[in-house]
Amino acid sequence: MKGEISLPSSFLKLSPSLLLSHPPPFVPPPKPKALPPPASFEEAIALTGQGTKCKWLVVVASGFCILCGIVETVGISYLLPAARCDLRLTPSDKTLLGGVTTIGMMLSLWPWGLLADSWGRRPVLLTCLSLDTIFGILSSMAPSLTFLLVCRFFNGLSVSGPSAVSYAFLSEYHGEAARPRALVVSGLFVASAVIGMPATAWIILTQEINFILPWGINLSSWRIYLMMMALPSLISALLISSLDESPRFQMSKGREEEALKTLASMFSDNTGIPKAEYPVKCLQLGISNHQQPRSKKGGPLSALHNLWIKISPLFRPPHILPLALCCSLQAGAFLCANGLLMWLPDIFGRIAASDINSGPLCDALSLASLSTVILPMDGDVCQATVDTSAFSNVLVIGGTVGLAYTLTSLLSGYLNKRIFFGVLMLVGSAIGFGVAPSSPPSLTLALTSVFHACAGVSITLLGGLISDIFPTQLRAAALSISLTFGRFGMVGGSTVIGTLLEINCESAFHLVAAVALTDALLSLLLPKKQNTSSAA
Repeated sequence: MKGEISLPSSFLKLSPSLLLSHPPPFVPPPKPKALPPPASFEEAIALTGQGTKCKWLVVVASGFCILCGIVETVGISYLLPAARCDLRLTPSDKTLLGGVTTIGMMLSLWPWGLLADSWGRRPVLLTCLSLDTIFGILSSMAPSLTFLLVCRFFNGLSVSGPSAVSYAFLSEYHGEAARPRALVVSGLFVASAVIGMPATAWIILTQEINFILPWGINLSSWRIYLMMMALPSLISALLISSLDESPRFQMSKGREEEALKTLASMFSDNTGIPKAEYPVKCLQLGISNHQQPRSKKGGPLSALHNLWIKISPLFRPPHILPLALCCSLQAGAFLCANGLLMWLPDIFGRIAASDINSGPLCDALSLASLSTVILPMDGDVCQATVDTSAFSNVLVIGGTVGLAYTLTSLLSGYLNKRIFFGVLMLVGSAIGFGVAPSSPPSLTLALTSVFHACAGVSITLLGGLISDIFPTQLRAAALSISLTFGRFGMVGGSTVIGTLLEINCESAFHLVAAVALTDALLSLLLPKKQNTSSAA
């Protein structure tokens, strides 16, 4: 019929109650909420909380990593007298055994730094610490000197990674306000190493232990001491495994989702608030992997070429001059902190063996013949005795270093790292130039303690300065390269100082003082802050 309206059959099937009800009012869809602006790293890390559970765990883990490098480098010198009989060590063997670990560290510092900037801080740390633990245990079971030398070399190859990467890992877990104190507090582990090594050696090496293992190895006291040297690496690996990758490294690689998860986890651990309530939802990211230039070459050398492309900015302006300056400062700081320290047990042992306790140190040292501290060997009978006087003296030095780190950590929020580094080096220079060589042995112990406290704190401050100067994507490589020069300074300086102590004692102290003065002057040239335009 014309004018009638036909309804669809589906409409007729509706319930009558629906036909009689009023239609619902129109509700416009909600407008999408505007996302907050992207947060920078400093803003995001500040919201996670400062100095609480998660970040103190990072400090402890990084501190154990730093401790590992010192234990592997210096700890071997304490067991040489005890191991002399089992391994039939000659003086040249002792020198080789003391230096082979450092050679391994120098050869591998740079590669580990490159991998840390490409692969990540956490994987490199876990790999290095695990390898160091394995080779540390194997070295304690060494049936011969050759086997021990090989294990100690691989210890050096593996422990060099944590020595450099730990500074980058620690600094990237803290904001600008908390970073200086975190770095200084981690340096307390340096003091604990200086105290712990002679204390452990005193307890273990003075014991008469002779336990024959089923495969014929005599598990003597020096082998147990070597096992204990592997313990810090094992503890470090367990602590690092419980942590996430550095959030700043994740941001520098464009991995926003991973970085947000890490930051939210830190926020929850530090505050007890659920991760979902972390206020940052978007981050200002750095250059991602796919944005970085890559080598178009193929073949086995392409990976190395890609690594070179990533770190090549270090060798061009504006980074080349700061890198050269940091390498020079590291070489000088390590020479001051370790070059003389490695000879102190010998110095104090020779003086104690000759019963010369008065007069200037260098005069007493010249009268204490080296033959007085060489252990006797009568035919096939080897008497391996350990002089405990060196242990007690180094304990005093370690206690002073620990006190220095404690005071520095309390004052770190009020100190300028660059200026404080220069002041500490000036103090060390003054001690070396006129005081220590002309002082009696008792006073020399006190002055040497102050000197090594200054030098030890300076190395930690320098690690923090380098972390501030270089951007995230170059930080681990810069630390590794500079630490390589630091190891060269330590080995070269120790060799020169050992020679000068026999030829002209005063000149050995004057050399260390001159290097400290040079470092103090060079520190004035350090850039005050990282170039933010190149930072991640």
